[in-house]
Amino acid sequence: MSAAAVVIAGSAWAADLPIQRNVYVETPAAIGMMNWTGIYAGANLGYSRAKGSIDLFDQNLGMSDVSLSQRLSGFIGGIQVGGNWQTGNAVFGFEADFQGSGQSVSDSATFAVVTTNPDGTLAATSMTANHSDKISSFATLRGRLGLATGRWLPYLTGGAAYGTWRSDFTVSGIGTASVSNKWYGGVIGGGVEAAIIDNWTIKAEYLYIESAMISNRPFAAAPNFQINTRIHDNIFRVGANYLFATGSVGCRPHLC
Repeated sequence: MSAAAVVIAGSAWAADLPIQRNVYVETPAAIGMMNWTGIYAGANLGYSRAKGSIDLFDQNLGMSDVSLSQRLSGFIGGIQVGGNWQTGNAVFGFEADFQGSGQSVSDSATFAVVTTNPDGTLAATSMTANHSDKISSFATLRGRLGLATGRWLPYLTGGAAYGTWRSDFTVSGIGTASVSNKWYGGVIGGGVEAAIIDNWTIKAEYLYIESAMISNRPFAAAPNFQINTRIHDNIFRVGANYLFATGSVGCRPHLC
């Protein structure tokens, strides 16, 4: 067989071989830094321990006849809604929440009321105050400042607080009174939020709330007596959020 025939035969055999094509394999999505931009809503559960300071103030004497310090504790639960905007690693946001509260306490105290006799001498009368107090609900409106680190978002938060408060008093020699109040105050705290699956995140948070002074004159028979109350509340809670949207740059809660 001539060389030309060998070349022709080899070419024909090569033409019959299957052509190998490149197979496209989709690259798995990378796990990366979450973009926290978006609106979210969720729910939370927790426990709260408050300190209430109560003064029975005598306007005639210009002084407190008795000062009480009490601890109110109980479980809390509620809902929250908020929004985030991320630039670089900084995350700016706001959050509003409403909480139902089971914080309550009952206590009693004995104290002396000093009065002035007609002859100018002073007399002390022993009296007993029985009282029950309850924080029924509270809400906060706060700004948030966080630092995004992958799937984690530690943050600081602060703003305004609002709540409801009820006191039932029985003071011997004065009478019985029930007082329901709305109170206002400030709140600060911090926490950490983490992306888990799809658009869901979980968080753990601590808040400290301090109310402005709550003042009442509930005793019709003794209008000179004023009750002054202030609330210092420590809140520990965990929650879950659903993030409705993310920004155009970055990734969903679990994918880039």
